[in-house]
Order: sequence, then structure tokens, then C-alpha cells
Amino acid sequence: MPYKLEDIAYLAGLYEAEGSFCVIRFYWEKGEKHPRQTPQPKIKIKMTDVEPLERLQSVFGGNLQGPYKNGRDERRKPYYDWNLQSPPKVKELIELMWDWLSPRRRRQFGTYHTVHCCKDAWGCSTPGPEHIAYLAGLFEGDGTFYAKRFYKYKGEKRSRKTPQFQFRVYATDEEPLQRLRAMFGGSLYGPYKNGKNERCKPMYVWEIRSFPEAKEIIELVWPHLSTHRQKQTWVLRVFVNG
Repeated sequence: MPYKLEDIAYLAGLYEAEGSFCVIRFYWEKGEKHPRQTPQPKIKIKMTDVEPLERLQSVFGGNLQGPYKNGRDERRKPYYDWNLQSPPKVKELIELMWDWLSPRRRRQFGTYHTVHCCKDAWGCSTPGPEHIAYLAGLFEGDGTFYAKRFYKYKGEKRSRKTPQFQFRVYATDEEPLQRLRAMFGGSLYGPYKNGKNERCKPMYVWEIRSFPEAKEIIELVWPHLSTHRQKQTWVLRVFVNG
């Protein structure tokens, strides 16, 4: 089945942000561990927002499971799990996403399946619909957007005449954010310490603060965003359109 390039790019962006891959080499039976005759590959994307995963299932198939309890903290939203375990389907998706993936993500697949001939999906200077879809997938998984309405002056909180809008994407892998900066502009910051756990990889941030650029980016990705993300960015569209 032929897939649209925008759907493939969106999948790759979402996988880059929230995906994982493993090969299941054993199974359990009556409390005993046995090797599988054929290793079982598994591509998985886990999120607290089910809508992007429903989109993946409608286009690429697979299993959508959940909601599941998200840790011990009751304040955390439950999460959902989209996964593929069919070896032919997994290999097909790896080949479809390969051109869009960072070297780190490609290395994760390397022991199972490697695509030796690939194209540079970013070998152009002007963003196409597929680059916008990739950005939307990455933002859906690891992005934030907010409007700063106040600032501090000599310890006092004051209102801004014009809100400062910030469109951000976070990642522990710098390369996807370098691609965004080269294609869409903005600034790249980091590395920053990622929480209190020393084992966590440092974090990078791609950010757009300019009002015209933030407005343009949101207008571009809007059709791809889930209802949850559209509600977050709605404030800018209201501000622009009155």
C-alpha cells in the first residue's frame, strides 16, 4: 500500500520524539524462559495523547493499547501505546522512515535491519509539506508552546503590551533540532542538565520567539496537530485574528 510522504514524515517525527525499538528474543512459559526460534521485532510509540496514535493506526495499522497507569503519581495522565510486531511490517516502516531518522535512531535499528541506500530528506533549502509534517510530529511528541504575558522589572510583575510567544521542541539528540534550525530558522540552545538524575542525557532546545515566525510555524503545522495541541496554540491564532 503506497503511503503519503507527509504521513511518513509525521511518523518519523513522532518516532524520533517518543518512539522505541526492541527485538524480543525470548518468551516465558510456565515460569521458564525460552529462546524464540524467530526473534520478534517491535516498534512502539508511547504517549499520553491518544489522537496522534489513532492517526498512525489508521494509516499504518498496528495495535493501539491503553490507557495504562503512568507510574505511581496519581497526577500523571494515563498513557497509550501504539506498536507494530509483524516482522515484514516492521521492516517496511524502518525503510519508510530511514531517510528522516537521526544517526542515533538508525543505529538502534542497525542490528536488526539496515537500509544501505538512502536519500537526504533535508537536502533542500525550502520546507515542503513533508518537512512541515515532520516538524508537527516532533512537536506533538516533545514540543511546548506558551505566551509570556508578564515580565519582572526591579522585582515587580508587569504586563507586556504584546505577549511574547515561544514555540519550542526539546530533544536529547541535537541533530533533529539542527535540521529544524536550518530549515525553519529559530535558535538552538544547550546542552542543559536534564533533571536531577545524573544518568539522564543532557537536553537541547530549538526555539522560535519572534512573533511573525511563531505565527507562521503554527499556521503551517496546525492541520497536523491533535486537538490537545491546537488548544495550546489557539491563543496565538486568537491574538492574530482578534
